[in-house]
Amino acid sequence: MSSPESTIISSHERPEETLDFKKRRQVKQERLNYWEKFQCILNMFGTDQARENFLDLCRRYKEAYLKQQSSNIVQKKIEETGRAGLHIEIMEILQKLSLHTKPGSEEEKILLSLASHQETHNMIKNCVEFT
Repeated sequence: MSSPESTIISSHERPEETLDFKKRRQVKQERLNYWEKFQCILNMFGTDQARENFLDLCRRYKEAYLKQQSSNIVQKKIEETGRAGLHIEIMEILQKLSLHTKPGSEEEKILLSLASHQETHNMIKNCVEFT
């Protein structure tokens, strides 16, 4: 029988490390899923200009979101209104795109998943960068 000092515990036997690893893997997979959805949506635009306009709208939304997060309580309320307007514009564009998708297509499934305001917010938060 070995003593406790000689017992080596591998990282896969430590529950806290396993949970941490699983959580990181889950977050990475979620970001990948959002990225795939975002790329699919960008590919649905008919012109480069339409795609750039949508990207600009998403950048302004993310910028408003980040600015709101660093504001005081009174300022947060004011900025929430502006961010909400941008979010509504984004949701309207996604809804219009859905009218042009083939029923049962991957594009339709993606757009249906983004009917949730929170899902759309998460996708933008994870995929849109400032240039």
